[in-house]
Amino acid sequence: MSNSIEETGRRQGLKSSFAKGYNLSQKILLLESIHPSAETLLNEAGFDVDIESTSFSEGDLQKKLANYSVVGIRSKTQMTE
Repeated sequence: MSNSIEETGRRQGLKSSFAKGYNLSQKILLLESIHPSAETLLNEAGFDVDIESTSFSEGDLQKKLANYSVVGIRSKTQMTE
C-alpha cells in the first residue's frame, strides 16, 4: 500500500511542477512515438495532449503547430524558426 501512496505523492509533485507557469488549457503535441508515460503524466497534470506516431514534413508541421502551444519531439523531427 505504501507504494501506491508514494506513487500518488510523486504524481502530485509532478502535477504541480508541470503546472507552474503554464496555462493548463494549452494543447501539447507529442511526435514520433514518445513514451506513453509522457502522455499519462501530462494528462494527469491537466494538459490536453495529442500523440502522433510519425514525424511531419516542415510544411505539414507548421500547419499542425498552429493548434498547439507545446511540441515534444525526438531526433527525426527537425524544427527551424
